[in-house]
Amino acid sequence: MTLKYTLIQAVYSVHFLKLITPNNKLLRILQNKLYKFPVKDLYHNFDTLAIPELHIYQLLILVYKCLYHKHLLPTAFANYSTINSAVHLYNTRVRENLHLDCVSTNYGKRNCKI
Repeated sequence: MTLKYTLIQAVYSVHFLKLITPNNKLLRILQNKLYKFPVKDLYHNFDTLAIPELHIYQLLILVYKCLYHKHLLPTAFANYSTINSAVHLYNTRVRENLHLDCVSTNYGKRNCKI
């Protein structure tokens, strides 16, 4: 399972649909476009990211700060993301990748801790 798949799975939920739909309608009104105009082009015309991509972008910024600039974050995020080399005492091929916790419940799947 890759990091991108994990983030996308966390993004597409019912809660995001409540934000995406009104946001798309607002963009259509502001640009005076018809209902069949592609949503991707609406965001491209304003040079902005859609809600799911914006969410992924913010999560990746958080992971970057957790790994390289811990002093910029509150102490609650000090150990928010870890690298595999910090988890395993032996060398593996993926020792420099982020450690992804495996979960089996729906609550855990909605958790964005990496």
